[in-house]
Amino acid sequence: VLKESVNASFTKKTVELKQAINEAFQNNNELSAFKNHLLSTQTNIGIERSLYLPRLKFEESYTNTHIPVQVISFLLNQSNIKDVDLDLASQNNPNPINNFWTLVSIDQKILDLKALWAIEIAKKTYRVKNFDYLRKMEEIAKKVALAYFDVDSDKKKVSAAKDSVKDAEEILEVVKHKYSNKKALYSDVLRASSILSNSKQRLVTIQRELDISKRLLGLKMGYDRSVDIIDKKTSGLSLKSKDYYKNASLTRNDAKALETQYEKAKTNVKIATAGYCPTLDINASYNLFDPNVPFGYKGDSYLAAAFFRWDIFDGLKRNYEIKRAKYDSKEAYENLEWFKKNVSFQVYSAYTKIEGELENIKISRETLKTSQEGRTKVLEEYKNSPYITISDLLNTQISLDQARVNYILQENSAIDSLIELSFVSGTILKDCLGK
Repeated sequence: VLKESVNASFTKKTVELKQAINEAFQNNNELSAFKNHLLSTQTNIGIERSLYLPRLKFEESYTNTHIPVQVISFLLNQSNIKDVDLDLASQNNPNPINNFWTLVSIDQKILDLKALWAIEIAKKTYRVKNFDYLRKMEEIAKKVALAYFDVDSDKKKVSAAKDSVKDAEEILEVVKHKYSNKKALYSDVLRASSILSNSKQRLVTIQRELDISKRLLGLKMGYDRSVDIIDKKTSGLSLKSKDYYKNASLTRNDAKALETQYEKAKTNVKIATAGYCPTLDINASYNLFDPNVPFGYKGDSYLAAAFFRWDIFDGLKRNYEIKRAKYDSKEAYENLEWFKKNVSFQVYSAYTKIEGELENIKISRETLKTSQEGRTKVLEEYKNSPYITISDLLNTQISLDQARVNYILQENSAIDSLIELSFVSGTILKDCLGK
């Protein structure tokens, strides 16, 4: 059973980019943890709002005492006082008395500006975290996309390494043929064999790197196993105009979070100012008293009260709280303005970088084409001409191998830069998922 479970867990899974990102949103533990943090923050809205809702309380208490004042009070509350209880001797040394007190009370805030603004603070805090959560989704999408194209790049490297092995085998056969015809030295055969051995070693190394890349993709998607990609171009990623990225960057989720943070800081100024305003609360309660049993009603009474409070002077505490809140607001504003400028630079930098890398792809493509043609020509000349040495042939093969790898690296670098551009402009979900 354990063996079947292990085999099932490593069943080959292939995905396209859109599917990989969507599954990461469902399974990634990092994103799930952040979502729970977001939901936790949302509960603060209810907590702050509850302070402005009625508070209903029920209480049952029991007391046994012979304190004179308490005895008289309990007898009055129980409607159980007699003439003998008013006798001075009895009052000075009363008998112990039992009292069961049932209380139902309600408290309600009528006016408390601090409590009202605290609700707004909780809402803005939730909005900030919600924008942070959306930005975290973009971050997860970026990590998945990078891992996805790393697999694609490593697959191309494996294919290139196999071509190198095939080319090295062809060269070795040609050298052996010339050696058998006394037209090449045995050292030439050894050098060709060494090139073939090195090519095979590189293939093994790259295949292991591909396995690791697949496992990393699975990890980014939230799995504990390897995930392969579908070998077709379905990413939807393509370079768009500079204005597309620049305009989108103005509404990045983390920029919105900072804007909300600035609004929150301004609300804190209002909270600090509200300390100068009065508060008004009301309270009502109904009481039952009984000397013998809980919840009894030998006597009853009610209480209704209103509390108007106004702190006239508090040692300049509110004055300094207002100053602090204003400084915090200015700090939030400056952070927001710097962030906007930094985002603009990030978009400019990423776009400029990818323009250069697209040019490098063209150059590396031409270099690869030239290397392939050169290797074919030199190989034919080596077969038929005594003036072409084994060094010339092996050097052209090495150049071809380097050109193949360089072209793949240039392509992968451009894709990584395109993903980074989509991320810094805030368009990565739209570019990868179409939303």
